[in-house]
Amino acid sequence: MKEYKKMARVMKVMVRFYVRGEAAKKAQHEDVVVEMEKIDFNLEMAEKQLAALQKFPSFHPKRKEYEAGLTEEMEELKKVRAKYQKQADGFHDLHEWGLKIVDTMNWLEGNLKHYANQKLATDFPLEDIRLTPELYKIYKAGLAEVTYNLQESQDFFEASLDGRLHLYHEIERDMIKAQLEVLKAYPEGGDRVNHFVPELEADLAFVLGNMEDNPKVRKHRERMQQMHKDFFALLKWQRKKMIAILENEPEKIDGDVEQLKKDLEAESAKGKVFQSKYDTKEEEVAAAKVEEPAPAAAPACPMGFSGEKGGVCPVTHSDMAKAFTQMTVEEKKKEGFIHKLYEDDTK
Repeated sequence: MKEYKKMARVMKVMVRFYVRGEAAKKAQHEDVVVEMEKIDFNLEMAEKQLAALQKFPSFHPKRKEYEAGLTEEMEELKKVRAKYQKQADGFHDLHEWGLKIVDTMNWLEGNLKHYANQKLATDFPLEDIRLTPELYKIYKAGLAEVTYNLQESQDFFEASLDGRLHLYHEIERDMIKAQLEVLKAYPEGGDRVNHFVPELEADLAFVLGNMEDNPKVRKHRERMQQMHKDFFALLKWQRKKMIAILENEPEKIDGDVEQLKKDLEAESAKGKVFQSKYDTKEEEVAAAKVEEPAPAAAPACPMGFSGEKGGVCPVTHSDMAKAFTQMTVEEKKKEGFIHKLYEDDTK
């Protein structure tokens, strides 16, 4: 029961995390919409100005000047609005998907007693886990994405405990100091010096603060690392459970199971379902038959590290996140990012 209560606390933390993420995307969408409404207001104003000129002689040079200026302004406003529209569409899609991730997490939390009975020696009364084909697809994709996100977060805490993150900060510190050394060799008072020196000094203070290590910080990181491992075990169990339901207990799916399988295969081919490694036994067997490729040159690392140099590229939640997420799974393995804990995660 103690382990179950611990897992229940972990689950609530994770649910809150994704609820906040969904709310953030909603707020970002709303902010962009507000900006678009301002542009629409200005466009309407300019259009009415342009219409007001139509009753005046077209040969008048001042009318032509006004019309040219208003037309140019409207064209620029429309260009800016198009950019905002693209952002709004992106944030809207992320928000809609975020709602489905939150639904997935709430569903996972509702299945926690099933997990506890199988893995934590509890004896809760249970009802069967039943799904419609549509919910199966949503939860499958949601669980795979949450697993992927958890892996990246765990990589961060691994790096913060094994020294890689400290190494990353040391490089950042030295880059800042090198630039400051160059700038401070020039006379004070120059516009460029006045602009960059305070900015770099602020960056230096920030990175030095991040390099501070003490028992309290380390204990927090160790606790977060363990929480991630506990949550990963739950995710792994649930994803295996879904595979088992589809393959061995299709009666628990309230709908056309064969059509569901076809839909999953089609959506996977189109990239609509977030895929993680070995979602099915067939994938696992096929992967096991693939021969290990010949060693290739280590992929370029944004920080200049590679396996050949005896190190790995450190990763943080901010600066390195974009580069890290663009790496393939094999590249992450080669660079030492993926912890063994996550390999073959549905075995």
